[in-house]
Formats: sequence, structure tokens, C-alpha cells
Amino acid sequence: MSGLWRRGMVCLGLMLAALSGQASVGRIEAAGGDVSVIARNGDSKPAAVGSSVDPGDAISTAGPQSWAVLRMEDGASFTLRPNSRMRIDQYRYNEEHPTESSSWLSLVKGSLRAVTGLIGRQSPDSYRLNTPSATIGIRGTDHETAIVEAAEATRDTPAGTYDTVNSGETVLRGEHGEQAITTGKTGYLQHDGAQGPRLLARRPGFFLRWRQFEQRRGILKVLGRLHQAVPGGGFTAHPDLRERLKREWLRRQEGEAGRPEGMADKEALRAERQARREAMQQRKAERAERAGLHPRHKE
Repeated sequence: MSGLWRRGMVCLGLMLAALSGQASVGRIEAAGGDVSVIARNGDSKPAAVGSSVDPGDAISTAGPQSWAVLRMEDGASFTLRPNSRMRIDQYRYNEEHPTESSSWLSLVKGSLRAVTGLIGRQSPDSYRLNTPSATIGIRGTDHETAIVEAAEATRDTPAGTYDTVNSGETVLRGEHGEQAITTGKTGYLQHDGAQGPRLLARRPGFFLRWRQFEQRRGILKVLGRLHQAVPGGGFTAHPDLRERLKREWLRRQEGEAGRPEGMADKEALRAERQARREAMQQRKAERAERAGLHPRHKE
């Protein structure tokens, strides 16, 4: 009976947290370098693996070697790349009424990779990613979005929003129309919005460099653990994602209930120390790279 009672109390606790609006909508699954979470009120704190994220939070990666993978409550993931910032405008998964779910985010600067979860599968119209010049919708997708600022622009990569699709389909929308982007294609919309979005003849080289970055940092292994791989290097939600999430939540909550008092604080402290060690190692590697001691391809 104790096991059944515990499961009942776990489910009740989750329900009460959701009703009170205090439940987090995701957490940091993996990270490296200098990563921080900025709350709606402007308070900033270093992000460690396991840190929760809430609606209104912004996640920032400062420096050329910093990155983070967010795991959301519906099983989606967002990989934030170096020198990037993403804000969670609204995020809510409604299992009983999927059309009432919402995944609204803003890429403020930099680049990210998104693999959608149950919201993208059950209610794709509930997903929206905003950039300074565009809005991106999906149809069950693994896609990458990048903002090229005017200071970074070249003749081959002018300033604007870029979106490339690894699996599924996105829709790139601007003031003057929209453009569907299918697997293997890349769309572009210039910042001033004077023209509508369009498809590019080939994928810009910086997307390949980001893929190499993900390979070196082990990010692709993280994504492979969270999602199901598809041909061509993309990912998609597992067919049994809903059951996986339920088992994961029960294991996590039962683990919390069975731990001695104070253990959670100790584990959080160990995670924070580990994040600091990783950040220090990253800074040392960056200094050595600038000094020419370990030449390698720069991102």
C-alpha cells in the first residue's frame, strides 16, 4: 500500500503545483561554459545541470564555448549555442486538451536548435518561435534558427533570420508573406522586412560549423538520448514519448521523496561546483587557443 500511496501523493503534488502556477516548465539537461538564467524581474543566476526554468525566464550563453540544452515538460529540447539568448514567453502543456497548450519562445540573439515534443506533435499551431524579424511555426520538427546581426553580416550571409530544417517542416513568416521550409532546405528573411521570406539555394556554412561544435561537445549524444534519430542527422520525438515522460516524472519524484533531508541541497551544490570547474576549464582552453597553443577550427 505504501507504494500506491506514494504514487498517489506524487500525482497529487504535481497537480497542485500545476494549479498554483509554481511548476517549472523545463530544466537544464546539459550545459558547458558560462550559462545563466535571467528571471522575469531581472535577477540572474548561474545555470547548472538540473536548474529549472520558468515562463518569463531568459537563458543566456556568454562566450564562444558556452552552450546549454533545455528539456521541456512536453519532451521538447532547445539547444542554445554560444553567445545566444532565448526567452520563454509562455510554455504550457495540456495533456487533456492539447490545443490549449502553448510553446511560445523568442530567440533574442544568436542561434538555437529545437526538437519539438508533444506540443509539436499534437498541436503544432501552438508552437511559435519569434526573432526580431520573423515568426517561425512548425509541423513536428527538428530545426535550427540563427540571427545574423548587421555587424556579423557578409556578402554571402546578409543580416537577417535564417531557419534550416533537419526533419519535418517549418513556416517562416514575415510582414510580407510566409515561406514553407521542408527537410534539408533553408529559409531567410532580412531584418528590415522590406521583402518576404525566401528559400536559399544552399545551407549557409555556419550551420555546418554549429553541427561540428555539437559533435565535439557531445551535444549530439545528449539529443540522441532525449529523442529518436532519423536519417540525415535529424531527430524526432519518440513514438511513446508520453509514456516515457510519465515514467521519468514518477522516478524523479519518488527519488525526491526517498532522499534524506538536505541531500537535494548537497546535490545542487555539487552540480554548481561541477559547472564552475567546467567553466574554468573552458576559459583555460580559450586562453590557450588564443595563445596558439592548441590551434583548431574556430567557431
